[in-house]
Amino acid sequence: MISCSSGVSFFCYSSARLTAVIMWWENTAFRRFLYGNAPKEMELSNYIGQEAVKRQLRALIDAAKSRLLPLPHILLCGRPGIGKGTLARALAFELKVNIQDCTNPLVFERPGDLASLITNLEEGDLLVIREIESIRGLVLECLIQAVKDFQIDIMIGQGPAARAIKLDLRRFTLIGTTSKPSQVDRRLRRSMIVYDFGPYNLDELTQLIELALKEQGFTIDPDAVKLIAMHGSKDTGTLIKRIVSHLAERHITSALATETLEMFGYLGQPFSAGDLATRLQAMNALEFEEYVASLFQAMGYAVDFTPASGDHGIDLLLRKDNQLFAVQCKRWNAPVGEPVLRDFFGSLTSAGAQSGYIVTSATFSSRAFAFAQGKPIQLIDLDGLLDLARSAGIHEDSREKA
Repeated sequence: MISCSSGVSFFCYSSARLTAVIMWWENTAFRRFLYGNAPKEMELSNYIGQEAVKRQLRALIDAAKSRLLPLPHILLCGRPGIGKGTLARALAFELKVNIQDCTNPLVFERPGDLASLITNLEEGDLLVIREIESIRGLVLECLIQAVKDFQIDIMIGQGPAARAIKLDLRRFTLIGTTSKPSQVDRRLRRSMIVYDFGPYNLDELTQLIELALKEQGFTIDPDAVKLIAMHGSKDTGTLIKRIVSHLAERHITSALATETLEMFGYLGQPFSAGDLATRLQAMNALEFEEYVASLFQAMGYAVDFTPASGDHGIDLLLRKDNQLFAVQCKRWNAPVGEPVLRDFFGSLTSAGAQSGYIVTSATFSSRAFAFAQGKPIQLIDLDGLLDLARSAGIHEDSREKA
């Protein structure tokens, strides 16, 4: 039995148990459960979208190969289902290394659970931990030491005879994925290169939709897939699941696509500023935040919701072009006054954001407008919000349609 320096004990795997685990991992059915319908191997050039991220990663791969070093640790940030895990597998294929993909970080209940995995990694292997912000406590401390020093402190034995030793690890690459980068431990983030995923353009969405439907046994006309991409871009994954579960026909024509979009409420609802204003003012605070987040996502920002408590007046953090922006959302009926802006300005500076937005379903007082002059704060009132919604084409609230 081995104990981490934290005092938590764990058992080492026997060779027989380790062999069983490897056979279980390599089982085709289980791998398909983990990976869905994504191909086991994919070249980086065949990955659809995220061109800026791919260019930077290509340079990183070339540098690592030329120096015969493992890839640096990486943090992939973006909304769920955007393709972060698929990109990690493409990196493994490019580097010709093994990949261990942990889809549920909650399986690491103790440091020993993590240690038993990383001690079996080979030089240059990729360890993918999805929703890495979920790693907490002693397991987090163990992970931080492993990625920083490629060592783990362990205790051998028990009682008076116990002694501490450092266990050297092979140099592996940690790839964390998250939709909440602000909740990833700062010490861990400092050891990782951060990449933000942006929204897909129409052509990329068209390719992704066509590929997803093909993998489910559907064929689709070019006009039909373009129609779905145009009107279902806000929640493409949900729409694809609905198409697969509801359509008996295996070939989707333009007429069938139109009928399906109308059935699920994606078509036949022309924009009405009055209707949207009424819906906005009927939202609660959380629904309003989610709607504002969807607008910024449509504008190309990577959006991160801050924790409900301790956010210091910042509801959303936006990333775009290696810059950080803070957003405060006010689902108010009364004008937002100067004190709110003054508090937000202090929080903006503390968060290290370059600039910020205050978005309200009402308007701002004259003193608020005066305070914002010359400061990196942009005020968006109800009229400005309706203009953003019109240009982004997002007329519904961000809750999933029934």
